[in-house]
Amino acid sequence: MGLFKQLFKDAQHGSENVIESFRPGEMFPHHDRQPKSNVVFLSLTCQDCIEVITAIQKTSTAEHNKEKINLVLYIVATVEEVKELDTYYNSSFTIYAITKKELVEKYKVPSTPYCYHTDQNHQVISTTEFDDVNSFMKMITAFDF
Repeated sequence: MGLFKQLFKDAQHGSENVIESFRPGEMFPHHDRQPKSNVVFLSLTCQDCIEVITAIQKTSTAEHNKEKINLVLYIVATVEEVKELDTYYNSSFTIYAITKKELVEKYKVPSTPYCYHTDQNHQVISTTEFDDVNSFMKMITAFDF
């Protein structure tokens, strides 16, 4: 993460509002029963997230299809916006609309874009904070399914 982004993030949240993400071995809140998954958190107010949304569309039609990368998307957006994205993706991935409050309180996401890697039992295997499309692409293709 760039220095400016970190400073901006620190100024927004303050040192007393540090969000502790789920740790490896902890249970991730329910999402569709799937084998290992890349559970990606995005926001429509985040420029890096918008770029990732475009990359996901390209990925869904590329060699790394949805069965290989097992994406589950949680997006801070309205239900209507998520319906539009679902149409954009041709229902290639499961997409959930969430609120900013859910992002922090239920899913323990410190910033977007962010990813939890989960196993078939919904246990967190690892977490990844990424800040550009290249690191996103490396992350989803490197996770061993």
